[in-house]
Amino acid sequence: MKWAVILAEDANFYKHEGIDVKAIKNAIKYDLEKKTFARGASTITQQVAKNLFLSREKTISRKVKEVVLARRMEQELTKGRIIELYLNLVELGPMVYGIGHGAHYYFGKPASA
Repeated sequence: MKWAVILAEDANFYKHEGIDVKAIKNAIKYDLEKKTFARGASTITQQVAKNLFLSREKTISRKVKEVVLARRMEQELTKGRIIELYLNLVELGPMVYGIGHGAHYYFGKPASA
């Protein structure tokens, strides 16, 4: 499950230090072309920072805070701890948070099964 999530959400998770500069540049370019905040380019670490400490508002100031927090998290936590937090916080449906809850909700089984 861990590798499936990493590949789907942030294939460079083990290569960056909390932010993916190239992905952010591509997202900014796309958003400027579309005149909307459609792409966020958040890494797994940024998503954990947002889910733990910030609101879901789509603003530039929140994104800057997210980047700062992600960089700090990468200094203080291991990649293993960050992905563990993500897997326990990720929203998998309306009011369904974390792999354990998702496994029970969708399959009626514990995540280990």
